[in-house]
Amino acid sequence: MNSDLQELYGNVLSYQKLSWIVEESDDGLFLVVASAAMQREVARHYQSEAVAVFDYSREERPFRAGSFSRLLERAPGKRAYFFLNFQLAVPAAEDVERFNFCRDILARERLNLVFFVNQETNDRLNRGAMDLYSFIRLFMPFSDENVNKPEILQVDTLPDHSTGVELPAPDFTLPKRQLLTQAIAYRNEGKRLYGEGRYRDAKAYYQAVLDIRLPLLGEMHEDVASAYNNLGLTCKRLGDYTKALEFHEKALKIREAVLGTEHPDTAATYHNLASVYKDMGDYPKALEFLEKALKIKEAVLGTEHSSTATTYNNLALVYEDMGNYPKALEFLEKALQIREAVLGTEHPDTATIYNNLALVYDEMGDYQKALEFLEKALKIREAVLGTEHPDTATTYHNLGILYLDLGKPEEAIPWLQRALKVQESLLGAGHPSTKRTRATLKTAEQRCEEETGE
Repeated sequence: MNSDLQELYGNVLSYQKLSWIVEESDDGLFLVVASAAMQREVARHYQSEAVAVFDYSREERPFRAGSFSRLLERAPGKRAYFFLNFQLAVPAAEDVERFNFCRDILARERLNLVFFVNQETNDRLNRGAMDLYSFIRLFMPFSDENVNKPEILQVDTLPDHSTGVELPAPDFTLPKRQLLTQAIAYRNEGKRLYGEGRYRDAKAYYQAVLDIRLPLLGEMHEDVASAYNNLGLTCKRLGDYTKALEFHEKALKIREAVLGTEHPDTAATYHNLASVYKDMGDYPKALEFLEKALKIKEAVLGTEHSSTATTYNNLALVYEDMGNYPKALEFLEKALQIREAVLGTEHPDTATIYNNLALVYDEMGDYQKALEFLEKALKIREAVLGTEHPDTATTYHNLGILYLDLGKPEEAIPWLQRALKVQESLLGAGHPSTKRTRATLKTAEQRCEEETGE
């Protein structure tokens, strides 16, 4: 088992231990070791009527027995009490020693008390609070799973995408909560791989999520709809539009029934269906679903929300494909205004708008404007996503197209070669984007030959 899977299964085991505490333990002192980001992720999973969550980044510090008692009084009768960012409560050696002497007081509470600390504080507690450690019933380490840690994709470290990863079939003899926790770990890993552009690997993890959730939760559950949604997004990225439509339609059926037709998640599914229809060239269908999505988003989220900007952007792409460039620019300018204000000028989502504005200006023959926006997009994508990411490759491709339109095929060729190298490595030779770049490169090479008379 590789190190990524070892970390993944290590987290699953820790999730299982926490599930036992919340559902079956009568009382005890417990310790979770995780980064601040992972602490929030774990707490989000368990926060419910049965669990009280206190975050020491928002509480009085340092730790005192009196302040601890006041916290418990705020949420009586819970099955478990989580204390996030407890490293902030014991910043110095004297605080660790004071916490050590509280062991008997804590034990007498006869409650499930779970303290969350980072690795550095765990090391200090281990050295300075040995008496307390003798009272700890379970120790639960969590690795980050790259929850909020961006990574630059390196092609030479990727597995063989034609094979992908293989995951074990679900063991339905295990407790239901344990399996659903495993599904969350799989979803997180799928999300990480999807963000890296490793779509085939992401699909394997998302399929594993569905294989667990569907039998346990039934067809009409929102968590099943979420699994279908993620599979749909991944299949679209892989160019499998038929399967993408199938998964999004299943997600839509559930969300319309469970959440209603005015919910943001339902709007997201309308949006995703429109994106697939757009790529298939069915523009009336794409506009139909985008207009449904926009109506909900403007009403529920407002006209200044990043998600609303996404729908403006996608409406623009459809109008561009239809040749209605003024309408495309209108929606792109709306999207850009929101994204620059909400996300800033160095965010990948803002780069997407720059890229799309360039495409429209290129079609309109304003090549200087197109080049200006493509250079903005490229600067962000190379800095944030890296030079070996599919979105960066898209910008390389678009620069090649622009130089062809400028009558400079010799300048187009290097950009198209860079795009093709990334796309063949990440998406495969048969992906629509790879095929399009290969065809464009062939055109550029032919024009170079014609100009030189060879």
